[in-house]
Amino acid sequence: DFKTVNDSLGHAAGDRLLTLAADRLRGVLRPTDTPARLGGDEFAVLLEDADVEAAAFVADRIIEAFREPFDVGGREVFVSTTIGIAPAAAGERNAEALVRDADAAMYTAKAQGKRGYAVFVPQMRTAAMARLEMESRLRNAVGRGEMELVYQPIVRIGDGGVVGVEALVRWRHTERGLLGPGEFISLAEQTGLIDELGEWVLRTACRDVVGLLRGDGGDPPAVMVNLSPRQLRNPALAEVVEAALRDTGLPPERLVLEITETAMAADTPGNLAALRVLRRSGVRVAVDDFGSGYSSLGQLRRLPVDMLKIDREFLAEARSTQATALLRAIVELGNGLGLTVVAEGVERKDQLALVRDVGCALGQGWLWARPMSIADVATLLGP
Repeated sequence: DFKTVNDSLGHAAGDRLLTLAADRLRGVLRPTDTPARLGGDEFAVLLEDADVEAAAFVADRIIEAFREPFDVGGREVFVSTTIGIAPAAAGERNAEALVRDADAAMYTAKAQGKRGYAVFVPQMRTAAMARLEMESRLRNAVGRGEMELVYQPIVRIGDGGVVGVEALVRWRHTERGLLGPGEFISLAEQTGLIDELGEWVLRTACRDVVGLLRGDGGDPPAVMVNLSPRQLRNPALAEVVEAALRDTGLPPERLVLEITETAMAADTPGNLAALRVLRRSGVRVAVDDFGSGYSSLGQLRRLPVDMLKIDREFLAEARSTQATALLRAIVELGNGLGLTVVAEGVERKDQLALVRDVGCALGQGWLWARPMSIADVATLLGP
């Protein structure tokens, strides 16, 4: 999360954090170990006369040391560290290969979640090459017209009327076929490509929905567009959204920006400022997958939120007494705070009966419609 510090507190604070991190790293190593900064926020440690077990012990010590906050200019800053371990065979002196293998192990550890480590195995090299190729293709996917949007309707529970659509991105990969966001969004986030991709999704969704103007001259349906944590931290977010609305002609009140509960709860300095600016212009904000993160319900009072989208897991066991009680509590809380509540993942009639029973206003799921092209949305809406 080093970029978060740079974006929110400034590069001087980021430099200070790197210095403090280096000091803390030295503090848990042996005198014979060699720490170094490779660049950016990446460090390496050379352990001589150590086996994998010893390296894992050191990795645990480093991870534990970084759990404590850093004091950066009087402000507590929390960061995490992810580690890759590469053992060298006896007599091996190829430093470049060793660092490359440690890097591959680190990305494996990242994929498993932050604050952990992984030990290199040869299969990781194949995975690293595949990741590099995927990244290379992803860098040009928008320009080559390989990205496309599909839309899933948001409906009123009472009568099934369509009130909006959620824009969902797909990648038509030239070799692997149609890929869902779970197969490339994380890579786009890690490499910084999410900013370009996110802006394309936003502009395309706004333009598509403007084209759905109703025959009676009424407004188009609302469109929900997902923002990644990195986009949320972008200081230019408000300007990017305002430019998309201005250039496409979509009324601000017809745009809903979806942010995950975890990203909202992080609330680092300035990362929600853009949302507050946009809400004043009429743009609405939704918390996506609510109930899957770790934020307290009380935080909803201070966050710039208009809508809750309840995580689909609450509907996975519609007959569970506990799940029903939790669902009812969330809906009642949302309604009490004046928020619109959307139930995600409604796929069966018993789930529909449940969300109707607990007083949920809107729903989304395969029971009504699967994601579809904008042309199919137009047909669904009718004249």
